[in-house]
Amino acid sequence: MEWVLEAAKATVRRMGVGYEAMFEIDHKDVYVKPYVPFHSSMEDESWKRYIEVAPPVLRIILCVEG
Repeated sequence: MEWVLEAAKATVRRMGVGYEAMFEIDHKDVYVKPYVPFHSSMEDESWKRYIEVAPPVLRIILCVEG
């Protein structure tokens, strides 16, 4: 599962995401426009913790929906 997360991270960095999409990702309230776009970079230590937590969460979601 870790390879999927690493591939997704590499793809986003390589291809980039549209500027408008970054504003929409950071949209928290329907009636309030965000002032700055979402910033998706993570520190190395944060990425390591994310890699540990994300796969079990995804497995639970897939089992519940599947």
